[in-house]
Amino acid sequence: MHLFVRPKTRVPYGDDMTLTELLPTVQSLPRADKLRLIQLLAADVARDDGIALDVADRTIPIWSPHDSLQGAATLLRVLEEDEVAS
Repeated sequence: MHLFVRPKTRVPYGDDMTLTELLPTVQSLPRADKLRLIQLLAADVARDDGIALDVADRTIPIWSPHDSLQGAATLLRVLEEDEVAS
C-alpha cells in the first residue's frame, strides 16, 4: 500500500485527502503512532526506490553478551591476565 501519491494522500478505505487535510490528524497522533507512521513512510519510500528496507515488517536480531559463555570466559581471562600483570 502506498500512502502518498503526489500532492494527494490515498486513504486505505475510500476518500481522497490532501496533505493539508491530513496534517492536523497526523499532528494529533500520540508519539508512538507518529514514530510508527515515520517507519511506514520510510519503508514505503525505500521500497519505491528499490531499497530493501522492510524494518517496519520484521524484527532485527541484535547480539548481546547476555548469556554468552564465550564472552564471559574471555572477560574472565582478561581480568586474570590483568591481575597477574599488576
